[in-house]
Formats: sequence, C-alpha cells, structure tokens
Amino acid sequence: MRVVGLPETFWVVTNPSPRSEIGDICFNCDFRKFALQVRGGLDAEKIVAICAAEDEAVELATHLLQAM
Repeated sequence: MRVVGLPETFWVVTNPSPRSEIGDICFNCDFRKFALQVRGGLDAEKIVAICAAEDEAVELATHLLQAM
C-alpha cells in the first residue's frame, strides 16, 4: 500500500482499563496494522488519540493511566 502525504507509521492511544499497562494502550501502527486492529475489534470510541510523535503519545497514555 502506498501512503501519500502522511507518515508511514503513527501512534495510537486508547482508553485504559483498570489493569492496563502502557503497552496495552499506546502502540505504533502503520495503516495495514491499524486496519487489522479495527477488524479485530478496536472500536473508534476507544481511541483517545492518533499521534505522529511517540513522545506525545506516551505522555498522553501515561496521563490516562495515572488518572485511573
């Protein structure tokens, strides 16, 4: 798949559950992996953010986990 004008990879942050760890709610993806995640049950309502930068995604995920 060709990706035009967008980054090849990006970071997805989802809502945590009480037992979530950072790797459960913050992961990098490409468009193919993202499509597989959605097909596997990732609901758009559970996605908090899609970030281009890892540091921004990790910061958000850490904040969400601390708020639990």
